[in-house]
Formats: sequence, C-alpha cells, structure tokens
Amino acid sequence: MKVLRLALLIVLGGLFSAMASAHELRSGYLEVVQVEETPQFDIVWKAPVLAGLALDVEPVFPQDCKVDPVAAQRNAAGDILTVSRAVCAAPLVGRSLTFRGLEQTDGDVLIRIGALSGTTLSQRVTSHDPAVDWGRGASGSLFPTYFVLGVEHILIGLDHLLFLACLVLLIQRMQKLVVAITFFTIAHSLTLVATTFGWIGLSIAPVEATIALSIVFLASEILQARSGRQTLTQKYPWVVTFTFGLLHGLGFASVLSEIGLPGEAVPLALLAFNLGVEAGQLLFVGGTVLAVMVMNRVRLFQPARLVATYCIGSMATFWVIERML
Repeated sequence: MKVLRLALLIVLGGLFSAMASAHELRSGYLEVVQVEETPQFDIVWKAPVLAGLALDVEPVFPQDCKVDPVAAQRNAAGDILTVSRAVCAAPLVGRSLTFRGLEQTDGDVLIRIGALSGTTLSQRVTSHDPAVDWGRGASGSLFPTYFVLGVEHILIGLDHLLFLACLVLLIQRMQKLVVAITFFTIAHSLTLVATTFGWIGLSIAPVEATIALSIVFLASEILQARSGRQTLTQKYPWVVTFTFGLLHGLGFASVLSEIGLPGEAVPLALLAFNLGVEAGQLLFVGGTVLAVMVMNRVRLFQPARLVATYCIGSMATFWVIERML
C-alpha cells in the first residue's frame, strides 16, 4: 500500500511538472528609439513566448507611420528579434501604441521608448491594458517596472519556490533559517550581477538541470532528517545555500536577459529587478513559515511535511530528467 501511494505521488508530481513547463510564459519586448526629427524610429520587437512558441501579438503604430523590416536575429534564448525602421508623418507625442492580439492572451510586453533628446520611458503593458501613450510618464518609471518583474518572476518560478520551501521544511531553527536564506540571497545576487555584466557565462540547460537537482538534494535531506540523522544542510546551512544560490542566480540572469535591459540604465534596472526578487522571496518564505507554525499548532506538520517532500522530490526528479534530454 505504501508503494502504491508513493507511485501515485510520483505520477501526480510528474503530471504537475509537465503542466507547469508547458505553460511557461515569457514577456514580449519592444524598443522604439527616435533617430531623426522626421520623425524616424529604430524598432526592436520580440513577441511574448508560450511553451517555446511566439504568440500572435504585434505592435500597431499609427496609420501615418510606414514600418519597414530591416533584419531578424535570434537571441540567446532562441527568440526571434525583428529589427525595423519606421517613418511617421507626424510626431508620436500624445498618441498611443497598441498591441494587436495581446488582449486575447495572458502575456505582457516590456516597452522602452527613447526620445531624440536621450530621455527614456520604460513601461509594461498587459492583456488588460494593451496600449501605451507615447511621451507620457517619466524615466523614473523604469524602477517600478523592473521591480514588479522581479516580484512576478520569483512568485511564478516554481523551481526557486520549491527550493525555498524545502529549506523551511528542513531547518526548524529560525536563526539558522535566516542565515541560510541570507546566504542564498547573497549568492544569487552575485551571479545575477556577474552574468548581466558579462563577467561569467554558462549554458542555461545544464544550469536549469542542476537547479532541479538542488531541490532533489534538499528533499532527500528532509527524509534523512525524519530518521533522526543530522544532515549537511542542518550542520552547515550557509555553505549549502550559498553554493546552490550561485546556480539559482544564473537562472535569474537568463530570465533577465530574455526580458532585456535598458542600455543607459542597466545598474538601476538590475537593482530594481533584484530587489523585486528579494521582496517576492520574503513574501513566500513568510507565508510558508506561517503555514508551518499553523500545522505545528494543529499537529499536522509531520504528515504534511512527508507528503510535501515526496511531491516536491518527484517533481524535481522529473525536471532533472526533462532538462537533461
């Protein structure tokens, strides 16, 4: 009977994992920079991507603008970037750019609009409001835009959340948990910065497989701890979380490279994104700790931890195999 229950958990974990992978949604990106008083603009466009396929979404400029494709190139994530040149009969200030098809998806688009004077507007549009007003807003909107992107990424990044959940389930002493998560934060911040500035670089496929393997490692340690053995993470939490945090930072960097960074304000955008990641991380860890406290109060923590561990371990094992293929 125990074997049947375990097999069921593995199957459910695999199905849930496959479902999560199949519904991965990456943001679109539009950069419009004015290069002549005419007015004339250079345009870079990347459509939102779902499960590896570009969605049928495209920017729509005012009718008096003639848009001519110049080239197409593929970025590191495999997405197609379309480079175009647009010439408009009238200035775009006070007018709107819309996105055909965006309202029919759950996608979003990050926009950078550069004026001839050098000032830049960064904004994000969603399916609920698929339009942006040219010239309205300020360059200061860049910080909240990237901060929100950071929060959203950590809260939908299932592998990162499961790693944090395992830490909470494994490390019962609050002081040690705080130390572990602090070193995890320091480590992934270091590799996020280093990768963004091109100081280091690794292929994302083995990194993602190793991130999944880090979850399997923690899940196995939770099972060892149930038998009364003190695990490596319990003895040296900062060593384990710092080591794996370096890998998780490479995962964050790959997402940020897909989104794109404003060339004139990379440090500010990077800071905002990283702070957003930390805010989302604290929100999740706080909620998980609260849930553990409640389960301890009603004496359900031990059975709940066992079920959660097998589900998380099954899911992560599936990811390791999937990402190595």
